[in-house]
Amino acid sequence: MSVIVFLSSMVGLSVWAPLSPTSMPKELTQLREEVQDLRKEVQSLRQAMQSLNLNAEHSPQMHAEELPAVSSEPSAVGHSAGSSSLSLSLEAVRLHKSPTLEDAHVAEYCKSVLDLVAASPDDEVPLWKYARESRTNDPSKNAFQGQKFADVFFYSALWKHLDRPGVYVDLASNDYRHISNTYFADHCLKFRGLCIEPNPKYWPNLDKKRHCAVVKTCIADKPRDVEFVLDGAMGGIADQFKGKLGKAAITKMHCDTLSNVFRQYNVKHVDYMSLDVEGVELPCLQGIDWEAVRIDVIAVERNPKFAALKEFLLAREYIETVELVHDTVFVHSKADSVLAAMTAWRKTHCAKVNEAVGQACKKPGCKAVEKC
Repeated sequence: MSVIVFLSSMVGLSVWAPLSPTSMPKELTQLREEVQDLRKEVQSLRQAMQSLNLNAEHSPQMHAEELPAVSSEPSAVGHSAGSSSLSLSLEAVRLHKSPTLEDAHVAEYCKSVLDLVAASPDDEVPLWKYARESRTNDPSKNAFQGQKFADVFFYSALWKHLDRPGVYVDLASNDYRHISNTYFADHCLKFRGLCIEPNPKYWPNLDKKRHCAVVKTCIADKPRDVEFVLDGAMGGIADQFKGKLGKAAITKMHCDTLSNVFRQYNVKHVDYMSLDVEGVELPCLQGIDWEAVRIDVIAVERNPKFAALKEFLLAREYIETVELVHDTVFVHSKADSVLAAMTAWRKTHCAKVNEAVGQACKKPGCKAVEKC
């Protein structure tokens, strides 16, 4: 008589073939050992989940340093890295928040985009047309919320080639959805992310309506106590604030560095960073230990201080690539397949997409990409 033992691949165990009476003791012993290992892994994950505190009233410092780290070397576009390319802490944050973030309308939109791309994988024009039309016709359901369609570009050129969930850093996040360059990646592509936002006004929605770990502080070149101007999207550290104070509130805050944030969440590789902090981008980058993390793509807002920032990135092996309407995109020189995908998009699709967007926009100089 034979016994068939089945364990679902969903928990990482294989399907066993029929066992003969003579082999049963050996196989059962192996099975018991695998079950014990699985129990240990489940317990470890349960402890990590319990250590997270996602209450908007509390600090974003979620004791990630206590979580068991599962990280890997940087992985490239098209290279399967699986969950091992992600830190367990960011993965745990997403798993913890996901049950409360189901949105049927957004899920429907995500599916429509993914189906459209699957139907025409070699033609980018339908995607861009759909993104623009849906933002106009039904903006409440549109998951492409990026400023001047930056997220459409990154999905079109890079993200759709990933065969694993990516990792993003959004600095500063501001509103959870409005002109967010990472909302689509978060909801439709299941990216793991860090949403860094010092203004308490935006924390509740980032906590409740995004899957990212919300880092509720300012970023600087070194940890320091500051006075911070709370002025919506234009806020900033008081001694660097370029706007008019007016009636804006000022609060005391302790700024951290990106290196400390990455270390806290065990992040060693980032696929995409959106960096828009109203002219103080350089100090944020100066607080990174570049030997401890690799960021494949950095999109930076062009502003009067852009030249110094560009020089800083070029000195750290970054290559200046496309110019979007507001941002310039830098790609690390060692991210070979990212550069290859970017070059292919510029050569094959950029002119066609710009032409289609210009025709749909019906405004002089309207483009998807400022400089291909």
